[in-house]
Amino acid sequence: MAGDPNSIAQRLMKLELQQPQAVIKQEITAEDVTAQAALPAGEGVGSEKEIKDTTGDAEAGNEDEDAASGGSSDLDEDSDDVEEGAEQGEPDDLDELAGLLTSESRRDRLLGARSLRSRISDRHEAPGYSRLLTSPALAALVANLGTSADQELQFESAWALTNLLAGSGARPADLVTSSGLGSRLIRMLQCAPTERLREQACWALANVAGESPAWRDQLILADDGSGSGGGLLPALINLWESDPGNGLLDASSLLLVNLFRDRRPRLKFEYAQLLMPHVTRLLSHPYDSVVPNLLWALSYAVEGSEPRARLLLRETDAVDCVLGFLESSDDSLLMPTLRLLCCAAACLQVVPAKLLTVFPAVRRLLGHRDAKLRRQALLLLGCTACGPDAQLEAAAQAGCLTALNEILAGRRPQTDDPEDAAEASGGGGSGAGISDLERREAFWIIPDFMLSRAHKFSKRITEECLEGLLASLSLPELEATRCALLCLRHLLFAAKYKNRPDLNFELLKTSIEKLDGLKKIEAMQKIEDKEVIKLSDQILNQYFWGNEKKYLEESSQSQETSPSPVAAADIEVGDDLLDDGDDGEVVCGPDKDRALSSLIGGLQANRD
Repeated sequence: MAGDPNSIAQRLMKLELQQPQAVIKQEITAEDVTAQAALPAGEGVGSEKEIKDTTGDAEAGNEDEDAASGGSSDLDEDSDDVEEGAEQGEPDDLDELAGLLTSESRRDRLLGARSLRSRISDRHEAPGYSRLLTSPALAALVANLGTSADQELQFESAWALTNLLAGSGARPADLVTSSGLGSRLIRMLQCAPTERLREQACWALANVAGESPAWRDQLILADDGSGSGGGLLPALINLWESDPGNGLLDASSLLLVNLFRDRRPRLKFEYAQLLMPHVTRLLSHPYDSVVPNLLWALSYAVEGSEPRARLLLRETDAVDCVLGFLESSDDSLLMPTLRLLCCAAACLQVVPAKLLTVFPAVRRLLGHRDAKLRRQALLLLGCTACGPDAQLEAAAQAGCLTALNEILAGRRPQTDDPEDAAEASGGGGSGAGISDLERREAFWIIPDFMLSRAHKFSKRITEECLEGLLASLSLPELEATRCALLCLRHLLFAAKYKNRPDLNFELLKTSIEKLDGLKKIEAMQKIEDKEVIKLSDQILNQYFWGNEKKYLEESSQSQETSPSPVAAADIEVGDDLLDDGDDGEVVCGPDKDRALSSLIGGLQANRD
């Protein structure tokens, strides 16, 4: 097959799609950060400097005593003053802020936590505060998480940590373990008296997991301090089974995105195996942002791994649910659905029969008004087209070849959606034009149809995709130009030498001429590439200019003096010998499928 699942997976990873990134807590308690991500994944861990294990148990105990003796009442009496101080009297100096955070005064610590979280709610400001992670201020904030009787101090400290941990800069690799942060946050997620506190703990955990694989793994292995051996994954499962509110469920879905996000090393298979059934059961949740987040998480979970894709496919109800999302009109749901199906199909040799039902929806989405969504639909089509002929047949029956023809010709495929149709016909809009990148993605699907046994799809390509194939000669990359010429030559060869009633050679020649194909092929001889010039000259000589005899003689001499083809540039494409094809018909020249496959394989290996 021409397609390579590994190369397709790499192309998926390179796409700049609207994917959720590492979370950052903004100025509202439960903001939906799915569309506008905070920090890109993959930032370095930074400094390896260790932090002393000063989790602040003594301070936490003192705070509990203060609360028991009425210390917490100060918050109620002076809450307005504290809030005013946070807004009007925020310290400008970082050392002064650190002093507030480590103060013995509960009032100062609350002011410091509020000031810190508000000052770095913007991710662009966070890096300047990263040195607090290597100062006593971190231990003080972590200690505040244990002050169960002082909910306001817990909440503000957790929020400040949420923002602080999403910043870039020097990050101790063992921060989660050495500071006791992981255990405190997990305990808070499980046992905090209010859902507001549990939600804030979940946001902080999401940011920790999203910053580095080392922090993620430390969270998973962290003990919750209860002595029962519980950790992050059992805490998450218990959370989902406890019927949480929308805000808490939303935060936990973003935490999943960062757990599964494709990092090296990625989340261990046994952890994915434990979480998958629980995640898929949440796909029917009605809250707007939860399901898209879960779909992104699942797409990262299965990407590049056949065993992980098989885990998902075992969840029959979940697969049905995902396929149903393709009929949605919500782009935020469609994008991760396409990516999930794409990642699953890319690592499977044969797509399950149930997934073959995607093609009508894919055909419709190829005409979508949003260019990024169209590209994702093209990638899904490309992944499934790399498989057996049954998959190609299902795609062709759904009209995907016709849609590919439109894209290659630079036009939006027709769609039943009124908005899409109006935009496609009237022009304008951010997604109205077809880019060369889309045409390139569309073109590399065509060779998969060309390589089917016995030229099975040659007639369909001739009738439905010939204009687009000729238009692809103008793609701005030589690999595509060479392959397009070889595909055209493959069609002409099948029509002239296979003696099949469904392939009329004269009709094919006439169609090419009507589409200005001769001019386009002749124009290829002006390109400074000897392989392109050679291919175009061979097509014109053998099939259009009546110089077949001269062509065959030159081709035969070339084969006698040329070594065996080992690379794309060395492949001889002449039809100079008669041979018996696999289907028992008389064919002319060497094995065309093998030659085309070799060329396309060589080109595809380099084009990513």
